[in-house]
Amino acid sequence: MSGLETTTPGTLPRERWYSYSTRTLMVCAALGAAFTVIFGTYTLGEAVILPVAPMVIVFFAGLWFALPLLAMLYIRRIGSAIITAGIAGLLTSFVSPYGWQMLIFTLAYAFIVEIVFAVTAWRRFGLGVVSSVVVVMWLVSLAFYWATFAATGFALWVNMLLGVAVLVAYFLWGLLAWWLARALRRVLPSNT
Repeated sequence: MSGLETTTPGTLPRERWYSYSTRTLMVCAALGAAFTVIFGTYTLGEAVILPVAPMVIVFFAGLWFALPLLAMLYIRRIGSAIITAGIAGLLTSFVSPYGWQMLIFTLAYAFIVEIVFAVTAWRRFGLGVVSSVVVVMWLVSLAFYWATFAATGFALWVNMLLGVAVLVAYFLWGLLAWWLARALRRVLPSNT
């Protein structure tokens, strides 16, 4: 038996990487539908909070990659983050004030999560890869927040505070996704 076929903790046998059963797709749909409620509620609240207190939304920014990360950590299949986020983005586009941008937004985050897991050949699902996802998301998002908040006019300490706040928020959301995936695997073993 080669190293790719082993089933040690944190790895997935190669023959199951591409397999999608009906159960797997239903789990993707259920996670996507659950996060549709969360995304829809958040975007409605964000439309009210953003003009009044724009920095508050920084702490909720990790919400967008929590779903694809949770899907990858629980389902452990190539493309599960994209399928799950696609379902959530499509459904959220009907209830969110941002419309079809939600589909593009959720899929963009899902692709980034998939790329980080691709580096590990979809074989590692521990805190190390969660931390890698968080750092990559943080680096990608810094440019977005820089442009959103017109950070060039802020003092250096405000920009540094913004960067640290985003990093802390991302780590908390990453840990939440990791914890939820572990809890789901204990309660509902993923034989998908």
